[in-house]
Amino acid sequence: MEKINTIIKKEIENWRGDIKFTEKHEREVNKYEEKWKRVHHQEMLENLRIPKRYWKVTLDFKSKVCKYIKQFIEKKSRCLVISGGAGCGKTSGVCAYLIEQHRGMFVDVSEIKTAIFSYDFDFLDDIKKCDILVIDDLGLEHKDESGFFASIVDEIFNTRYSQDK
Repeated sequence: MEKINTIIKKEIENWRGDIKFTEKHEREVNKYEEKWKRVHHQEMLENLRIPKRYWKVTLDFKSKVCKYIKQFIEKKSRCLVISGGAGCGKTSGVCAYLIEQHRGMFVDVSEIKTAIFSYDFDFLDDIKKCDILVIDDLGLEHKDESGFFASIVDEIFNTRYSQDK
């Protein structure tokens, strides 16, 4: 009987060792999973082109801007224009929307202007083709007398409209 107890005791100790190894292994796996999630999340934010300052925003449906965005989502609308004074949450709201959707593209109007005048047609094509396009500060750009910039922006909108974007 004592021999059986010794064998059982050794098996229990081995089993406890396996559990400790498994717990340690699980903690390591969890640590790497968390790191992978952070890296993947950061990569997603960079692909969406969201400015770093807005990486942690969420859709707070208490704000007016977020209420409009929520209605936009519920109605499955195609176009949303948000205007208002500085600091009312326009950029935060649309960035939170892009983060929630995990798709789209955030572009400042100055980036479009730079792309036009540097002949960055790949960037302009990306703008035309992406699922969800957010153009920040549209209307604040300096107007050119020829209307060239406005015609390019109009072309972007028309292309997106004809492609059902």
